[in-house]
Amino acid sequence: KRRRKDKEAVMTKSKANFNSKTKRKVKTDLSNHQKNSSNNTDSTKIYAHYRQQVLSKIISEQKDSHTQRDNLTSQAQGKLLIVIRIRGVKDISRQQKLTLNKLGLREVNTAVFVKVTKAVLEMLKAVENYITWGEPTKKIALTCLQEGLGKVNNERTHIKSNEIIEKSIGGDILCFEDIINEIMTVGKQFKQIKDFIYPFKLTTPEGLLVSRLRKPVSKEGHWGYRGEEINEYIEAMI
Repeated sequence: KRRRKDKEAVMTKSKANFNSKTKRKVKTDLSNHQKNSSNNTDSTKIYAHYRQQVLSKIISEQKDSHTQRDNLTSQAQGKLLIVIRIRGVKDISRQQKLTLNKLGLREVNTAVFVKVTKAVLEMLKAVENYITWGEPTKKIALTCLQEGLGKVNNERTHIKSNEIIEKSIGGDILCFEDIINEIMTVGKQFKQIKDFIYPFKLTTPEGLLVSRLRKPVSKEGHWGYRGEEINEYIEAMI
């Protein structure tokens, strides 16, 4: 009988200890859960804040890009640009390839003069990650033309003879200086001169990082509109 009472006392004490430990464990788990929940909430808030900052930055960059393009559209209608193709055919779409061909940029490291119109700007926008462009100086235009080739009887010929220029283009274009002036002023015979001149062949800039070809000018890359800085870029490619 005494052993039975001792056994019951031990069992009661063990049960009390078990209940006490269980309560402590539940309390600890609940505390940890609340702590983790608090951490998760903080992490969620931080992520949401960071995400909002990134989205705001992207939207801001897009607005800047659109504003820049709109300004170019409104202010530079009829003016001269020089456009350079800087990337090959990797990842290019069929439509982009057709657009580049239409611009006369069938090969990498070739350049052409274009007259700014709404249609031309739309084409530049469509292939902007394959090209870079800006406003050339007379010095750069002259250098490109001196290195360029003209189309004479469907053959490539250096533009050195005024006689060739007069016969091939005609009109008011009688010499090399007339070509330069007509291009810089985007005169009435600009299209005839474009049809006469082949795209200019350039070379890859020394020390070029290929990885930067996929980044825009605004992020220290290569593609996109670069204004008058295009002249320094071309000098590095001649």
